[in-house]
Amino acid sequence: MEEIDTVNLVAHHVQRWRFRDRSGTLPAGRIVLRVTEDEKQWWRFECCRIEGGMHCISGSAWNDFVGPRVHARLTRYAKQDGENFNRVRIIPFFSKLADSLSHALTTWPEREVIVQYTYPIWGAEEMAEIGTVTLATQHAAEWDVDTLFPNVFTVAVGSRRFRFRCRPHGDRYRICGDEWRGFVGQNRGAVVTLYAGEGDNATHRLEVRR
Repeated sequence: MEEIDTVNLVAHHVQRWRFRDRSGTLPAGRIVLRVTEDEKQWWRFECCRIEGGMHCISGSAWNDFVGPRVHARLTRYAKQDGENFNRVRIIPFFSKLADSLSHALTTWPEREVIVQYTYPIWGAEEMAEIGTVTLATQHAAEWDVDTLFPNVFTVAVGSRRFRFRCRPHGDRYRICGDEWRGFVGQNRGAVVTLYAGEGDNATHRLEVRR
């Protein structure tokens, strides 16, 4: 099956999940996705295309689905020929932990193995995606996202560190400030994706693609 995207569900995904359709099979308009894991239980999610070539799933059915599955890993796959639904795979947090521990014990059977995880266990390279935008002139003043940050927060771009500001704006949150303005000026036209770190004083990650 062709994978559309994978996400480690965290609290802010209860409201919506923004993702990039790697399969290129989702239409541009607003649709209802019919989804199953085992063809026994079914869900119907509202989905639409948003800026930056991204798609967004939201709505009450999505809220109810994510709530009890926070911290699980969700993978969604493209439709197969002759099917009018998408398949998903859900790996609960403790299942992932057990698999990793089992692998460690199998790999080093004659050694004492200490497994220590920094939560979430699947690592910084799979941090929760907050949003993607193609930087343009208007973004020098601000970029609105759905995730609440501290008034001043730290972002890593490769080996560099920036301190951006954030303030509420309606029902969203606005990234702004002098360092943000300078960053946009140097990277205008680039596609940037922001990933959330964990914890109150976390360093978040910003990926830049030109």
